[in-house]
Amino acid sequence: MPQAEQLNILKAIIFGYKRIPMSVIQRKFLLGYDKVLNLIALLEQKGLFEPLNEGERMIIWQHPDWQIIANQPELWQPWADSAAAGVYKVEKYKAQWCVVREVHANKEVVACVDNEDDGLGWLMEKFNVV
Repeated sequence: MPQAEQLNILKAIIFGYKRIPMSVIQRKFLLGYDKVLNLIALLEQKGLFEPLNEGERMIIWQHPDWQIIANQPELWQPWADSAAAGVYKVEKYKAQWCVVREVHANKEVVACVDNEDDGLGWLMEKFNVV
């Protein structure tokens, strides 16, 4: 994939998530952490981010590139939908097995079940996995 296209998709992911989701970017491009950091560094050099403390970056939403992405919802909306969906997990919560939905740093108990297998079954049914 050409680097320009890769950077455009990277910007769409970041715009959709409203943060830099490193693991999502790694999975999308099948890249290691260091390679993703190199892509992020390219965007930082263009002024889309400002470095903060120890690897943290502030996204400069006023940058013209973000405005261009904002006007192309077909690029970023699927990533925003993915970010809003969160991640479902089956874990122990207060000595009981529960299905938990995580969106960013927030956790929400969705269902409580008898055991881990029941939780996995609940998820498979919810998402129509055969």
